[in-house]
Amino acid sequence: MQSLDTTNTRYITAFHLEQVCFERIFDAPGRTGYFSFEAAGKRQYGVMLPDGEVPREGAHYAVVLAEKDNWQAIMAWRDLSTPHVYIRETAWQVVRNYAWLGYVGMPAVLGVTLVAFGGWAALAVLALMLWGGAAYLRHVIRRNRRIEQALLDVPPQAPPGMRCDHTVSWRTRVIKALATVF
Repeated sequence: MQSLDTTNTRYITAFHLEQVCFERIFDAPGRTGYFSFEAAGKRQYGVMLPDGEVPREGAHYAVVLAEKDNWQAIMAWRDLSTPHVYIRETAWQVVRNYAWLGYVGMPAVLGVTLVAFGGWAALAVLALMLWGGAAYLRHVIRRNRRIEQALLDVPPQAPPGMRCDHTVSWRTRVIKALATVF
């Protein structure tokens, strides 16, 4: 397993990108849900990919972990034979989850603030809650973009006996071309 530690101090988002070849898959009844695997002489138990799929033996994946060597903290993954990236927490899931919290919790917080401190304080608390929610959603969108780009920049696996040069996504090529012009 190869590991790449990426840290962005401006947004305080750290994740660990690992490339893994699933040499042996075991403890995978039904080929969905939790599974265990062996790769590069190490065994990992009780792993679950975000969509519940169990990879096939010999497959090469790029996986983003929230913590180094913690396979229970998978944030996203990509089968290197395909260009598709799967992310555990999308922006729409965040909106759906926190909309429920806002629907239930916001009236209670605003009611207590209104009774205790008045209308202007309740309005200020409402503005702060909306600003905080928007800031967190912005953070999730930026983090997911960084994760997706990191996974797309991992080159696909070459067939045996062929040399595979590093390939980058079309977005990276366009940005580099624009950077040379401007």
